[in-house]
Amino acid sequence: MKKWFLRNYKNYICLVVAIILLACANLFFEYSNFGSDAIFALNQGLALTTNITIGQSSIIIGVIAFIIILLIDRKSIGVGTVLMTLTMGIFYDLIKALNIIPNIGIMEFDNIILEYGLKLLYIFLAIGIGGFSVALYIYANRGISPLEGILIKINKVTNVPFWLLKIINDVLFFLVGFIMGATIIFGSIIAAC
Repeated sequence: MKKWFLRNYKNYICLVVAIILLACANLFFEYSNFGSDAIFALNQGLALTTNITIGQSSIIIGVIAFIIILLIDRKSIGVGTVLMTLTMGIFYDLIKALNIIPNIGIMEFDNIILEYGLKLLYIFLAIGIGGFSVALYIYANRGISPLEGILIKINKVTNVPFWLLKIINDVLFFLVGFIMGATIIFGSIIAAC
């Protein structure tokens, strides 16, 4: 047990840090009021439609995706798959409740250049932190996220290129999120590129 722990503890630390950073990236998206990436748009739309928190929405969508991946490709599930599904939303709501990241979306600004400059900064922080968190998650190598697992399985079964599946997935998530009231603006275009 001790040898296993010494071989793997860095991976689990990276995994937890990745999930916490991803929650922070999503808060930067929300607080910018400039849009977000596709999965956050879906989470935001579900939260607005059902009057739950975005963290709770993230867990619900994650559990649905987890059940699907459990049924179609059980081998791709790891500890990271379970932790991402169950804890990202909890970290999101906790970090939001503790006001760790200032919510510039509710602040009053006298200077429009400062306001939009901060919003752009938040978008770029969201994208940068989000990208770094995904790299850490991959480095941890403890299972894929449920949503990516579904796309990978579809790719294996249909031979449709993964990049095309990802684009279709993101367009659908943006569309459904938008229909349910999510903010899809300039930041969404940047995040999609």
